[in-house]
Amino acid sequence: MSPLITQLRRLNRKERFYVMRAAVGEERFALGDDFRRQVGEKLGLDIPGDAFFAIDYHLDWLSVAIEATFRPQGKHIYRDTIAINQNQEDIDLLIAFDAEEVTQLVLIEAKGVGTWTRKQVMSKLTRLEKIFGASDAGFQVGLRPHLLLMSPAASLKLGRLDLEKKFPGASLPSWPFTDGHIPWVELKLPKDLQEPVRCDEDGEHKLGGYWQLQDSKIGKAGQKVQTTEDSDEHTSE
Repeated sequence: MSPLITQLRRLNRKERFYVMRAAVGEERFALGDDFRRQVGEKLGLDIPGDAFFAIDYHLDWLSVAIEATFRPQGKHIYRDTIAINQNQEDIDLLIAFDAEEVTQLVLIEAKGVGTWTRKQVMSKLTRLEKIFGASDAGFQVGLRPHLLLMSPAASLKLGRLDLEKKFPGASLPSWPFTDGHIPWVELKLPKDLQEPVRCDEDGEHKLGGYWQLQDSKIGKAGQKVQTTEDSDEHTSE
C-alpha cells in the first residue's frame, strides 16, 4: 500500500463507512466484481479486488492527504493554502489503488432520484482543479485522478461546451473530460421507489395541508427533469 493510500485511510473518519463494514463483515466489505468491471471498463482501468475505498470522502481530507504525502513538513505544520474546514464538499465514493508505481484515484459522484445542476458540477470541478491541476501535465508525479458520474440516466447538459457556455470565462480542468464529457455509468435503482408529496384534500395541489405517496420516476422509465434555471435534463443511453 502506497504512502498516499495509507494517509487516505487514516483520514477516513466517516462513521457510516465503519457502520457498514461492521454490518456487512470486514472480510466481505469490498468492491464487487461487477462494479469494478463496470467502472474499470469505462475508465480504462483494472481495479483490483482489494482496492481502498471510502464513502462521502471530504475533499479537504483528499487535499491534506496529497499535501502530507508528497510535500511533508518536518513538524507536520502546514501553511493553509487550501482553506481546510471551510467547505464540506465531498466525493460520494473514492477508490484508490496502486498500479505501476502510480496511485490511481477514482472519484465517483452519484445521483439517485435527484439531478445535478451545472452550478454544482462547476463548483466540484473548480475544487478538483485546485487539488490536481488543470491538465495531465499538472499532476503530481505518481498520482493519477479520474472523475466518473453515476446515475440512473445520463445528463444532457454537463458537457464541457455546456459548462463553458453557462460559465463564460471560467477555468475548466481538461482531465475529467473524455471526448468533451465526464465519463458516466448507470446506477440501477429499484423500480418501485416512492416519495411523499404535499397536496390538498383532493390530492391535487402541492401546497395543501395533506400529503400522498407517489411513484418516483427514475432512470430509463422517465428520469425526473428539474425546471430551475440551473437544471440539467436527463436521458437514458
